[in-house]
Amino acid sequence: HRPEWLVGELDFFLAMLNSDENIWKWAAMDVVGHLAGLDGGKKIGDGVIKVLTAGLHDEAMVTAAHGIDNLVRIAMMRTAFHSQALAELFRVESIPRRASCREVLLGKVADGLGRLLPSLSAVNHAATLTFLNRLARSDGRAGSKAAKIIRKLDRG
Repeated sequence: HRPEWLVGELDFFLAMLNSDENIWKWAAMDVVGHLAGLDGGKKIGDGVIKVLTAGLHDEAMVTAAHGIDNLVRIAMMRTAFHSQALAELFRVESIPRRASCREVLLGKVADGLGRLLPSLSAVNHAATLTFLNRLARSDGRAGSKAAKIIRKLDRG
């Protein structure tokens, strides 16, 4: 994997974020997410975050899943987006969806938060733990994932 090879094509992938064809949109979300650390903050910014956030509300669950994955990916590479990405990831819990779909997406959120936790500021870390603790009290896959992350932190 050599994402730096695609940096010169970033404008193409940024344009594809707004494609009417979901497969192009999903691929663009992933490529842009992977390039966030190589962009130097020039093109991947608030506009991309807004597109990914809109994806969380998309009726296509795959679009929402790509939005989650890439909000996490960008936040991992760009600490300036931690608070904004966390706020959006926390909102996944309240987006109207079938319970089974919400559960899958919240599982993805829990996984992403687990990866982000080590790099978060004290305030964001505390908010994330509060969210994960609440999620861990729920039944289902997302609750199990959140509980596993918390147990891992407790073992230190």
